[in-house]
Amino acid sequence: MRVLIVDDELLVAQLLETTLRLAGHNVVGIAGSIKRALEAIHGSEFDAAIVDVNLNGVFAGEIVEALRSKGAKFIIATGYAPEQLPFRTGSEPILGKPFDDQELFRAMELLAA
Repeated sequence: MRVLIVDDELLVAQLLETTLRLAGHNVVGIAGSIKRALEAIHGSEFDAAIVDVNLNGVFAGEIVEALRSKGAKFIIATGYAPEQLPFRTGSEPILGKPFDDQELFRAMELLAA
């Protein structure tokens, strides 16, 4: 699966990238800001995205809506409870931070189903 990672913490994004690659996925890009994420969403080919909810203190609602508009599958990664998010959640898998590899793989399997 081709995956876009949206996370403002480079170390976290790189760890996700390594974990996903070892599991056979292809990471097509890492975006660390709202602007870069929107550019990647509209300018890249990907099958799924993993989106951190808080990017440098700004909630990623605009990214979530852009992904939904494109019909893209994605996972929401957050330390917030779903009711604390300033945007509506849908059927997207939510990964509570911190998460382990097995939780990530289960969420990826949900997207693939």
